[in-house]
Amino acid sequence: MMREQRSIEEALLYQPQNDLAFSKMNNDFTYIEHGLYHRQIKGCLDYFPKEQLLVLDYDELIKQPQTVVKKIFSFLEVDESFKPEFASRNITGEIKNQWLQEKLIKQSKLKKIVVKYFIDFWMPRSKRKTLKKKMFEMNTGKKETNENLQKIKEQLAQYFIEDAKKLDELLGTTFSEKWFATITSSNT
Repeated sequence: MMREQRSIEEALLYQPQNDLAFSKMNNDFTYIEHGLYHRQIKGCLDYFPKEQLLVLDYDELIKQPQTVVKKIFSFLEVDESFKPEFASRNITGEIKNQWLQEKLIKQSKLKKIVVKYFIDFWMPRSKRKTLKKKMFEMNTGKKETNENLQKIKEQLAQYFIEDAKKLDELLGTTFSEKWFATITSSNT
């Protein structure tokens, strides 16, 4: 949605500033903070018993969606026989045409006038939303692997591993071994 203006390196390695008041920059764009699961789950457990919390692994959801959904339904005590559709939707990636992306997202007086007096007449809002969504999808694609990204992943892994180990202690899981297998095996 073009909200992030920094390079991927800057954005991922950004260190949140604890002394700043709540702001968009210190909340929405703190990707590292959102990955500290121990801190977040420990905060939930301050208010709810462990039995009321279901922690799932995204990799398991990708590999075995039916199994994970059944686990969720069982946890929520709802009908486990329902089989949801697992078709991929909203697949994003690298923006192909920056100009088009800006025109799809940004509002302007001219755009509002054109929509109100010309487009509304022959295309209902629901169809416009569908068309806009399709244009977003067509204007994005898979990102190429970047050598810098691999270095960043290695740096971030070092940052996250301690939090993952604390999470394992808290929940009795083995996420740190699974998520950081290469690091944990090289440290032993």
